[in-house]
This record gives sequence, structure tokens and C-alpha cells, in this order.
Amino acid sequence: MTRGRAAILKAYYLRNQTPACPKEVLTVELNENSSYLPYVLGRLFSVLEGLQNAANPGINSTIKDKYFNSAAATPATIFPLLLNLSEKHLRKLGTAQKVYYSKQIGGLVKRIQETYPARMTLPEQGAFQLGYYHQTQKRYTKRRKSKMSEPIQNRYDFVILFDVENGNPNGDPDAGNMPRIDPESGYGIVTDVCLKRKIRNYVETVKEDTPGYRIYIKDQVPLNRSDNEALTYLGVTGDLKAAKKADPQLDVKIRDFMCQNFFDIRAFGAVMTTFVKGALNCGQVRGPVQLSFARSVDPIVPQEVTITRVAITTEKDAEGKGTEMGRKYIVPYGLYRAEGYISANLARKTTGFPRRIWNFCGKPF
Repeated sequence: MTRGRAAILKAYYLRNQTPACPKEVLTVELNENSSYLPYVLGRLFSVLEGLQNAANPGINSTIKDKYFNSAAATPATIFPLLLNLSEKHLRKLGTAQKVYYSKQIGGLVKRIQETYPARMTLPEQGAFQLGYYHQTQKRYTKRRKSKMSEPIQNRYDFVILFDVENGNPNGDPDAGNMPRIDPESGYGIVTDVCLKRKIRNYVETVKEDTPGYRIYIKDQVPLNRSDNEALTYLGVTGDLKAAKKADPQLDVKIRDFMCQNFFDIRAFGAVMTTFVKGALNCGQVRGPVQLSFARSVDPIVPQEVTITRVAITTEKDAEGKGTEMGRKYIVPYGLYRAEGYISANLARKTTGFPRRIWNFCGKPF
């Protein structure tokens, strides 16, 4: 049962309504409250298939290949056989998985308050197929979410391209805030620190302090304020060296708390001064995401623009001041290219940088 076939079934029965395929099963996603028997049987078949896959990883063919059509047409003949088979599958599982699948099967069997139908009509078979599809989609969605939360398993090398039009991508404070330029070649430069700042600002704007996406390095925010959050969470007070002796795993616990809560530590790493001074090994975290300087594809020619300031702060200034003149520098246009990589080893062993964040950061910003 594919997504396209499920959509066709729903469209047909929404247009040609029948009590044998009620509206409660014609939903976009799984309706866990429905007790309509054909729909429940479809869900049960999906759970039994999931159990078989869990008991026999990598199996070439499942109960779907052999019994799906028969189970939809003649449930009374097939389901007793499938439930007997499920007992053998359960015996192959560990305790946690066995409890999980037993609860799922038991919860659905309880909804079958009558005997299995000897035969089901075509509309009832449609409801069965929708129940199977909805339950299967939920299973795969959970699996995808679980995988997306795991640390990345492979190294990623990537390229960032961004352009600037009538702006200053990275001013040089030693040159009056002029755009950074390689003096020998005339190519524009944007430092890795500036790129990380832009990423931090983007994440902070989009996620707005969502758990796991907070920013550690902020303008005008002392770092030890965030450091103390970890100590408070772990109930650590007083001397850190003494606390370390009392709990040898304190370094790991602090590091894990900071990485789980702050996006930029999990991505770029950080030097957490509070913990460095406390002689804890977690004070310096090396992040898996590393960026190079960005360099313009072609040489750039910065322009100096004269600006005026007409705002006057006080009454005294109003008496003695006229319009003030100032300067700013812009790049009329420049296309910049930066390279970077994500270390799977550091993600797995240190910060736990997951796939879901890599996918989020892969969007244009």
C-alpha cells in the first residue's frame, strides 16, 4: 500500500460515501480512536509486520507479501495464523521490544469485540488498507525521528555560497571597518568567526530559544551565566575540584548538558572558562563543524559612501550642532565561497551533533 494508492482510496470513498468505509477512517493520518473493525484489522496487520521485521532484521519477504490480500478479504482464516506466528517472533526479541509489541498487539486485539469477519466487502477492504497504511506510516515516522536524533555517522564536506549586494559582509576594525580584502589579490574575505556569528544569529532568530537550539556565545551576555545553569541542574555548589572528586563523571555530565542545550557548543564547540578554571576536562569542547574563511569568487572593489546624521541627542547639541557627516563602506556586489566539514567522529564521541540539525542548517539562510 503506497501513499498514492491510499490517496486514491480516500478520494474515492470521500466522493462515494458508504457505511462500509466511514469518514472516521478517511483521515490524513492515523486515527487511533477508531474502533471500526476493518480499520483496526489493517492496523493490526501492520503491527504484526513490524514485529516480524524486528524479529528477523533484513528479511527478504514479509507477511505482507504472502498474506495481505487474503487478510483483507478473509480475516477469519488468516489472522489466527498470524497471531500464532507472532508468538514465535516475540520470543526472539529483547525484553523492551517484547513489551512494546505485546502492548500494541494487545491494545488492538481488545478493540475486536466480535469474531473475525469471514469475508469483507470491497469498501471494508478499503478501510483495512487505509488502516494498514496509516499504522505503517506512523511506524516509519517514528523510525525517521529516532534516526534524525542520532549523531551523524558519516563525514560531510560542504560548500557555502552567498552573495553580497551593497553591503559590508565583514568589516575590518583595523582598517576603519572596510570590507576585508586580501591586499595581494584583491579578493574579498569573510572570516570563519564571522560566518559562525551569522549562523548563530540565524538559529537564534528562527528557533527563538527552543530547547536544544539556545545560543551560548551572545553579545553582552556573560558566559558564566550559562555555565552556572549546568551546575545548578546537576546540584553542584562550592568548589568544583571537590565536586569532581566526589563524582568522577562530573566532566561528562556537564559537557552533555551544555551540548544538549546550546546549539553552538554542539556544532562549533566552545571554551567554557568557568569549567577550565575549575580544572574540569569539559572546559574545552571541540565541535564537529569546522568552517574555512570565505573568499570572493572574483576580486571586489569596495566603495566609500558618505552619510549624514541629522538626529540630535540633547537640547545643548541642538544649539551648537548642524548636520554631521560620516562614512561607510560597501561592496557593490560579491559572490563568496566557503568550505567546511562535519566530523562524524567528534559528533559521535563529543557533542552528539545529530542529523536533524544538519538538515535544518542545510536550508538556505
